[in-house]
Amino acid sequence: MSPARVVVLPALLGAGTVLGLATQPWATGSSVDALVGSRTVTATGSSLVPLAGALALAAAAASIVAVTGGRVVRRVAAVVLLLAALGCAVAVGWFLADPASPLAADLATRTGRTSPPRVSA
Repeated sequence: MSPARVVVLPALLGAGTVLGLATQPWATGSSVDALVGSRTVTATGSSLVPLAGALALAAAAASIVAVTGGRVVRRVAAVVLLLAALGCAVAVGWFLADPASPLAADLATRTGRTSPPRVSA
């Protein structure tokens, strides 16, 4: 069995996991802004970290190309897969470091404001 075939299943499982979790709520917080009102705010992963879903799709595509392509294409696809996985990890890590900022930006987008309100997550 070639090394590319061994990599494809974990890569597809990882990409599928990220895409599946992106539809679930990632952050819940509250806002006491006068224009928004005092309410609980919840947002999904796809609205908070859209880059994670895009990179998961790129990783899934690169893993399939790694299996079906030739030797040179396989190496390029492996590099793309590695970069997509690292980028996804960085994007999610950046979100986990400060979940209130993306949640406030999402709330501002949903309410039509130009500046994000104060949100505690």
